[in-house]
Amino acid sequence: MQDITIAIHLFNLVLSSLGGSTVKYLGIVLSGGISLNVDTDVISRKFYAACYSIYSRTSGLTDLNKLHLMESYCLQLLTYALGSLNLTNRQCNSLNVCWNSVYRRVFGFHRWESVKCFICGLGKLNFLHIHMQSVLRFFKKLYFSSNSVLKVLSKVSCNQKYCQQFLNEVDVALDQSKWHIDKCLLRHFSNVAFI
Repeated sequence: MQDITIAIHLFNLVLSSLGGSTVKYLGIVLSGGISLNVDTDVISRKFYAACYSIYSRTSGLTDLNKLHLMESYCLQLLTYALGSLNLTNRQCNSLNVCWNSVYRRVFGFHRWESVKCFICGLGKLNFLHIHMQSVLRFFKKLYFSSNSVLKVLSKVSCNQKYCQQFLNEVDVALDQSKWHIDKCLLRHFSNVAFI
């Protein structure tokens, strides 16, 4: 854990010595400071650009086909490397607004109408639960990795607040099957959606 803290500190020093406050690494824009942060505004802009491109070419398709295209091409932009990123609540809510806007636009909801129940009725997850799913899958892969360094990293990380919060909230464990974890996430979302 101390090595990770040192690496982040060195990364921040490199950023400050280059005179810039951000760096793009593997398609993710990272910003230095007191802690290492992800710039989700760049992700949102790319997402909306892809959505508008699809909207402009799908006027003759049914709503479910449009949604399928959005899930196939645009959702990937929101979820790229999502499991490994430690997003703040504000960032998660911002990306959730992006994903909810797809449902509003495709199915004709107004901005003041909640789409949470509608998403749940389709058997889908909202972005907050997609984020939980990504984090749990990421840590599950680390947990069962044959690489000893990744295994130690997963044990340290899973005991931290970020992963443990999701495990407790959904009431699952990493040693449970992927199918069971997904089922518990959908049940948790339906409980939240219909409150």
